[in-house]
Amino acid sequence: MKHLKRITFNPNQMGGKPCIRGMRVTVGMVVGLVASGYSREKILEAYPYLEEGDITEALMYAAWGGVRHEPHLFTGFISDRSPYSSIKSSIIPFILSNREGR
Repeated sequence: MKHLKRITFNPNQMGGKPCIRGMRVTVGMVVGLVASGYSREKILEAYPYLEEGDITEALMYAAWGGVRHEPHLFTGFISDRSPYSSIKSSIIPFILSNREGR
């Protein structure tokens, strides 16, 4: 996997969770917004200090398996009754749609 330059770790910040460029914005928060159906545009509007590349790297990090407190993202066996069932219909198409044009 290519080196992710925007993902930072500091044990004294946000409990040591992976953050975006040293800010108090965790990778899990960004991935959670995407999984909840927020578009990149809406996320950037709500958090103007974030950049498009921050969202991309957060998703890459999560896809790699780096977001350990959200293992449901990677199982593929999410029950329709699970509170995380919307992930199947939101994050996967989002990631795939952003791979087009590479």
